[in-house]
Amino acid sequence: MRIQYIEYSDIDFEKWNTRIMEAPNGMIYGIADFLNIMCEKWDALIAEDYISIMPLIRRRKFGIDYLYQPPFIQQSGIFGNTDAETLLAFIRSAKKHFKFAEINFNFNNATESGIQKNNQIILLNEDYEILITRYTNYAQRKIKQAAQYNIQYSNIDPSTNIRTYQDLFGIKTAHVAAQSYDKLILFHEQNTHYSFSRGLWVDGQIAASVSGIKDHRRIHLLTLTAHNRNAFPFATHALIDQIIKEFSGQELILDFEGSELPGVYAFNEGFGAINQPYFFYRWNHLPWPLNYLK
Repeated sequence: MRIQYIEYSDIDFEKWNTRIMEAPNGMIYGIADFLNIMCEKWDALIAEDYISIMPLIRRRKFGIDYLYQPPFIQQSGIFGNTDAETLLAFIRSAKKHFKFAEINFNFNNATESGIQKNNQIILLNEDYEILITRYTNYAQRKIKQAAQYNIQYSNIDPSTNIRTYQDLFGIKTAHVAAQSYDKLILFHEQNTHYSFSRGLWVDGQIAASVSGIKDHRRIHLLTLTAHNRNAFPFATHALIDQIIKEFSGQELILDFEGSELPGVYAFNEGFGAINQPYFFYRWNHLPWPLNYLK
């Protein structure tokens, strides 16, 4: 298999996006429109006539280019044909060009050296009445609590929601720079067809909201926010339940974007979410003493 390193300016973006959209493991993280906004720089490894492709999301430090994983791009790696031989060939090729990397390969890129990371999903292709039978008793109690109030569920402005999430959780996620939130908002503004934002109001007061990105396969939840957890301890459960109800019976996947945190994992599992792991891959072939700097 011939794998070529293609610089950004030489990528055929029509072929690229078509491959991402048609590949069995295609995800919106790989769409050029998303990468262009969320990444500082990226090139690509491309096999044959775009049969397999891999974005090379890169930075430069101490005069050395390296691969990294930007905020809000959970999974990357190889899209398209991803048999074991192809995966190893791409990894070898990437190592030839970059001495250091910390990147996430997607759910269809399992390798022996990859570290498994949790990512929970719900298949929405069944009726709502079937999907709710998979809720835990705890989740069902929260939904019943919400039913006692005047609940309103509708679209919400993604910019406002993302800023609220940033204000509430920015301190806890110090690795996410303010610029990354700006980029995510810009993507929503420039790509409304991929934008997804919903809010839940209780007695006229905003109680929970979430913004994310949506394509023909998945709804990715990026910024789930409880606005007043003390007053409305059921709000996030009720919001997820409404999303499941809205999109039930469709060939879509609800993607929770995690989680490695036990509490968040249990919350997602409460809706019947199953784990579809992705894979963290790291190598460090930098010369001494640079290999100790990262």
